[in-house]
Amino acid sequence: MSVDPLGSTSSNGINPYPSSNGLTGDAMMIYLSTQLGDMDGDIQGFMDEQQAIMKKKEVYQHFRSWAAKSQAKDNANATAEWSSYINSLPPGSPEVQTANQLAGDFIRQYDPDGDGGIVTSEKQFDAVLADLDNKISGLNKDGELKMIRLQQLMTQRQTAIQLATNMMNKFGEGMNAIVGNIR
Repeated sequence: MSVDPLGSTSSNGINPYPSSNGLTGDAMMIYLSTQLGDMDGDIQGFMDEQQAIMKKKEVYQHFRSWAAKSQAKDNANATAEWSSYINSLPPGSPEVQTANQLAGDFIRQYDPDGDGGIVTSEKQFDAVLADLDNKISGLNKDGELKMIRLQQLMTQRQTAIQLATNMMNKFGEGMNAIVGNIR
């Protein structure tokens, strides 16, 4: 066992942190790693939510396009495009479920006999399209709010990394000063 210049003893000979309550570089790195891991998990969660919102918005936009073409009595093309869109989605994905729910709700309300003949007035159809537009707008707003929160988390993460880097530099400077004083 040796004695360091600060008057404390350690098994490695030099202990730049005489108090056992002091913050060591290793302890700070462990803490930072834990905190960044938590932040990274939160960031990934917000990114996943953002992607889900974008995909849901895409489904609503496709459905709105289908509904507008159905209103224009272009049922054959509208149905073919909708079917093609549904088939392009990954089987069992949340987008397929949303699309099927939208179409099912629409058909139950406006095609009660299921023969493909949409029974609605122009005014009702305009209300359906306006409702879809409102839902798309709501998804846009939700996505924007989540994006702001995501940016805040990214800023916090960057700040934590900068703080840790600055502290590690100070620890390094302190060690160099101690070594310089020993020489």
